[in-house]
Amino acid sequence: QDFELYNIDHNLALVITDDAAREELTRTALERLRAAVGDSHFATIDALIAYAQSITDPARAIPPLSQACSDIARYHAKHQNDLLECDLYLAFLEGLVGNRSEELRADDAILQAAPEGSSSAPQNGDLVRTYRRLAEGDAKFLRGDLPGAATAWQQESDADESNPAWWLREDGAVAEAGLAQVERTLGNVTAARRHAKHAVGIFQQIAAINHTAKYQLRLQALRQLLAKLPERAQSH
Repeated sequence: QDFELYNIDHNLALVITDDAAREELTRTALERLRAAVGDSHFATIDALIAYAQSITDPARAIPPLSQACSDIARYHAKHQNDLLECDLYLAFLEGLVGNRSEELRADDAILQAAPEGSSSAPQNGDLVRTYRRLAEGDAKFLRGDLPGAATAWQQESDADESNPAWWLREDGAVAEAGLAQVERTLGNVTAARRHAKHAVGIFQQIAAINHTAKYQLRLQALRQLLAKLPERAQSH
């Protein structure tokens, strides 16, 4: 019964547009599961992630998400995709609050957990490569390796672009957002705007049916980036 109630609450959280109500719903669902099956059960950790993703304030979302990532690594290391996805969103949140060292730490955790050329189960291989590319792009960008960052993000964007379902192109949109940062840093305003608008289009479609804060924050970051771009591109 606890799991059935959680599934109902989880689905409701996806469609609730009121931020405070959505956060409260996911919090109560988390506490119900925690009381029923304990902190280390994977369902509780999954609920903790859902709670973190419902919080629109990045600074408040980081502690529960960081705890969830640590709990997956500690109790459920075989859930590699969940761990990599958790760390990827954690890196994004750390970046939003300007904590570059922690952002890089989360990226490096992904790269260490999914080394290049590592073997994965066939059903997991594509996702492992995806999370590695996204983390590699961000880590190289933070370290000032713009060509390396662009290569990693472009590979993921190209791989995701072939997916006919727009709602499954979230990772490609993350890559496009990264490419926009690279082009902005290089002073290529037109290219930066093109990549950012591409990412905005995908995230807007996802956010229309999934109202969790995760996509609101992605869109907010992209709109802030677009607002910082000059109206007219400089000639080179």
